[in-house]
Amino acid sequence: NPDTCDPTGPHASQLNARFFSGFLELSDPRLISLTLHNFSFYMVDMLAPHCYRLLSLNVQVTSDLSERFFHMLSIGLPQLQSLIIKHSPDFVTINPERWEALQHIQFPHDSLIRLRTLDIPTIFLLPTLPIQSVRTLKIGGCKCDECRDPNLMFTLDTLLSFLRQCPQLT
Repeated sequence: NPDTCDPTGPHASQLNARFFSGFLELSDPRLISLTLHNFSFYMVDMLAPHCYRLLSLNVQVTSDLSERFFHMLSIGLPQLQSLIIKHSPDFVTINPERWEALQHIQFPHDSLIRLRTLDIPTIFLLPTLPIQSVRTLKIGGCKCDECRDPNLMFTLDTLLSFLRQCPQLT
């Protein structure tokens, strides 16, 4: 039957996007908490009109979408209190140009003004991330090639600089 949608078929991502978009529209104006196992290219477009409603976000990001994800954060999520960022299972090496771009994303100082809890892999310890309100911080990594790459590994200076941005840590 051509009218039947197979949730695992070639149109599954379009179907899932429609359901997700419908959920966001129907849940308006409530604050929302989301867990996104596969942050997709179109997720930013769907979330942008609802960024002001995100209370918590648990997301897996691939390297090819990491820059797009952090640009979404720079738009501002004024209600966001908890942010958990993980590598996606298909995380591949960030090319040098993308790595450099990530390091220089500019965040308005109040873009994450209510963020209290942050769980972030070492690969995403961005010096410009506005984390002054964070009270609980978990910095982790995994055993992927990305986290073990000596050219991208964080240094003690990187870690100390990142921690200095969190004067309210408990």
